[in-house]
Amino acid sequence: MHRQAVYQIFKHSDEVVLRDALSADFFRTFADTSSLPPLQVAIDPAVACLLAYRHRHTAHTPVAAPSPSFAAISLRAFPNEYARVQAAAVQQRLEQLLQQMSIYFPDYILRLVPMHYFHIGNDDRDFLNELRFSLQLPQVQVQNEILSLEQTMQTFMQANLNVGMRFHAVVFQTLLKGNNYIVDYTDPQKGKISGFLQEIGAGAFYQSRYINLQSTGAAAKELDFSTAQQVYRADDVLLRQKIALLSAALQKL
Repeated sequence: MHRQAVYQIFKHSDEVVLRDALSADFFRTFADTSSLPPLQVAIDPAVACLLAYRHRHTAHTPVAAPSPSFAAISLRAFPNEYARVQAAAVQQRLEQLLQQMSIYFPDYILRLVPMHYFHIGNDDRDFLNELRFSLQLPQVQVQNEILSLEQTMQTFMQANLNVGMRFHAVVFQTLLKGNNYIVDYTDPQKGKISGFLQEIGAGAFYQSRYINLQSTGAAAKELDFSTAQQVYRADDVLLRQKIALLSAALQKL
């Protein structure tokens, strides 16, 4: 039903622009594209905002180093619609991750930062406070006061370390600071997080900084924090080219 709905939306569109090539490839597996507008691949629109913010604060007003040191960790409740494993098993892995970080970074505040505050779609603070009270780790703090978009970007730029689970947490942390680790809850073969990493050419860098929560057995590895000092530098020229493609499509409308 959902696939047919997407097909009908594309069929009645003047321009079709997707945020990664994986999405386009997956769509072609179940739909005939011969009668559709060309499938164009650009990048998530949030990238334009992130590049502008990063440029402003690295070229003109650098973000001050934090004191005390902290890790910004954006986790979410595991959504049932993605589930190939039990939600309880995923929560256990997230609790183990925080315990692991509390040992590896004993002097860091582990600041749990929401990326979603609305009731529809689940307010991340509900789940983050559940984790905090379950673990009873003194390092763990929840960002309960709502942050603006700019405050959220500033938090990720200030953090000594970032960990992201929601798609836009990964996008923000990767492009604003590049000192991040990724906890992927989507399908590793066609999910949006894998698609984003491939689109920006970052797959190799994040290979040792990435876990997939739907992996089981030997594939269910832990994050390796021995690489924490390494930083990913995005190709801004490539990103701006992708933003320009999106802008050009919008200007045609």
